Formats: sequence, structure tokens, C-alpha cells
Amino acid sequence: MAKVLSPQLITAGNGLENLGGSGGTSLTLPTVSAQEEKQALAAELAATREQVSALQQDVLLLTLLLIAVLTILALGRYLRLFHFRLRRDDSDNRCHQRRCDELTGLCSRGQFEQQLAELAVSRRQGQYVVALINLDDFKQINDTYGFDAGDDVLVEFSNRVDAALRSSDLLVRWSGEEFLLLLAIGEPDAAERVLERLKDLVALEPFARKGGCLPVTVSVGASPVLTGQQLSAEWEHWFNKIDTALVQAKRQGRNRVVFSGTQISLEAVR
Repeated sequence: MAKVLSPQLITAGNGLENLGGSGGTSLTLPTVSAQEEKQALAAELAATREQVSALQQDVLLLTLLLIAVLTILALGRYLRLFHFRLRRDDSDNRCHQRRCDELTGLCSRGQFEQQLAELAVSRRQGQYVVALINLDDFKQINDTYGFDAGDDVLVEFSNRVDAALRSSDLLVRWSGEEFLLLLAIGEPDAAERVLERLKDLVALEPFARKGGCLPVTVSVGASPVLTGQQLSAEWEHWFNKIDTALVQAKRQGRNRVVFSGTQISLEAVR
């Protein structure tokens, strides 16, 4: 017996035929070809490569910048170390040639006497000021803090003053806490400025020691401006003059500079 199709099924079938038939309107789904997929992937890969390349350039730039900074820091440290070693070697050479004081590394009396002898025969008409420098109340430092602390003060004083001088000047450890300074003077007023500056260099910054800081001052007796021949020919006379000026500086209260002949402290004038 034949089956009878319902009108709804017949209608649906006709509709499907019409969609698929040549006379009806066809339904086309969007499709992507393999070539287009390859092109899209290639474009995406190229963009990724560009990003990676830009990132690599940034990393390279930062690396070069870091290397440059580290190189500059290392070069600065090397130059400071080289300068320190150069000064130390120069100081060691001068010490060897000048028979230095063992504690402070400064020149001894023997070298100063040699310098005087050279000034006596020198054809250069240079101008000089000689000064006697004494650490104030040094005995009290030794008695209160011990001889090691006293030695530390002598070394620190020597380092401070010697570092502030020119190569043409000569600092000598004369005896104990007393030092002799020979200044080569280019102009008459320069000696006052130099000696005042050296005095302040000692007084304005306390000396470091174990357990704290120690204030230190100096008194200075100085000669007038002399030629090398005058200084050499009349050394004992001028030494007595500066020794007397030093005593006067002590009597006026210490921590001051007195020039021979005036017996007036520069501090008192101010």
C-alpha cells in the first residue's frame, strides 16, 4: 500500500529543490582559500618580527648605555687610583732623595740644609718666606690620649698641609711637634694668605681618632720675604727671628700667625 505524503513535507521538499536548483536563488557561504591564509600568516609573522626587532634594538641600546656608564665609572676609579699611586710614588721618591722623617714621611733637617746650600749658589733670585709651625698643647694631647694618638695627629697634620702645598714648597719635620715650612713666594702678600689658609686648614676640621674627634690648632712664626741668598747667608739670624715670632703667637693666645719684625698677630689686626 502506497504511503501518502503530507502537504507540509511536499512543500518543504519543493523549497529545498528551489534553493538548490539552477533556476532559483543560490545561498553561498564565505570561504577562505589556503593562499589567503598563508598571506595572513605571513603578514602576522612579519609584524611579529618587526616587534621583536624593535625590542632587540631597545635592549641593545640599553645594554650599550649600561656598558658606557660602567666604563665611565671604572675609568674614573682607575684615574683616581692612578693619580693616588702617582702622588704616592712621587712622594716616596722625594722621601728617598730627601732623607724623610720615618713617622710623617716629610723631609728632615738634612734635606732642608741641603736646600739652603743650593739657594746660596743658585743664580735664580727667588723670594722666600720661612715659617716655624708648632702644634698647640701637643703635650696635653699625649698626656690625655696617649702617644699613639699624638703620632696620629702628627701624621694627619703632615698629610693635610703637605697636600695643600705646591711642589716648589718644602715642609720639614723640625723636631717633635714643630715643623718648618719654606714657601716660594711670587708676590709679597701671598705669604699671609697661604699661612692663614694652612692655619685654618688645621683648625676648622677636627682630627679623627678612635673614639671621637680631636680639635687641633697651630701657632706660626714667619719671616718677612727674603731672597735665597739672604736666607742662606743669615740662616741662624732668621731662624731666631721666626722662633721669637712663634713665641709671640703663643703668648697672644695660640692659633694665629705672627710675622717677624712686626710682632703683631694677623688675628689681632682683624
